[in-house]
Amino acid sequence: MRERVLIGLLSLGAVMLGGVLAAGLLQPEAEAGVVSQAGTTTILTAEVSNEDIVLILDARTEEILAYRTDLQRGMELLQRVSLPQVFSDARARTVEVK
Repeated sequence: MRERVLIGLLSLGAVMLGGVLAAGLLQPEAEAGVVSQAGTTTILTAEVSNEDIVLILDARTEEILAYRTDLQRGMELLQRVSLPQVFSDARARTVEVK
């Protein structure tokens, strides 16, 4: 039960973080597309300024991978994000602000 809740929270966080990443990587406008989940992997597609972005959340490794799709070159890794590191950095910034 606890594992399902954790996976659900990670998936929600991934979708939110993925939207922020997709918007920040290329252009200010991003539109979410299809979300699919199989086991511990969640995939989100998004269109950002006429480019397709694929975000993959691997709950097992707690990473988000952001890919750009290109008809000629295939999929290109844009960024790999460690979720524990993101949350650790956010906590550190919160402590610094106080």
